[in-house]
Amino acid sequence: MRKPRTVVIVVAALAVSFAPGLSAKGRTVKVTVSSPSAVQPIDITDPTVIAPTVWGGEFIGARTSEPDRSLMRYRLAFHVEPPREKARVMYTVSYVRDPRKGTAFIYLPGPSDEGYRLNIGTIYRDGQDGRWFLAEPNWSAALNAAMR
Repeated sequence: MRKPRTVVIVVAALAVSFAPGLSAKGRTVKVTVSSPSAVQPIDITDPTVIAPTVWGGEFIGARTSEPDRSLMRYRLAFHVEPPREKARVMYTVSYVRDPRKGTAFIYLPGPSDEGYRLNIGTIYRDGQDGRWFLAEPNWSAALNAAMR
């Protein structure tokens, strides 16, 4: 009977010990949204949108297939403020929202894509770069609201 409880305690302790390490690398202070059709990029500082860290990837959901190519592609640039440094773009992704289905998607640039070198200089996501993922629903809802 003690083993399940021990496992829960160990997992909780590990989760708590990793959290400070993620934020110690820097906090997201802004997400800039740009697209070919936009006159100017949009800077978003909404707390729900900037709360996820680039290292934790809390905005990335399950792996999926590429969304319909007719949907608008946006570029998201995550501005991160490392300790004792000025904020700078440290990670970029492509973002697609499908208003008919109410879903959103994220593409992590692969080796031949713009943004790949920048991203792997920040964090290497083995087996994830160059692939599509669902966007985390609460995060994408906040992002979509801020983009209006």
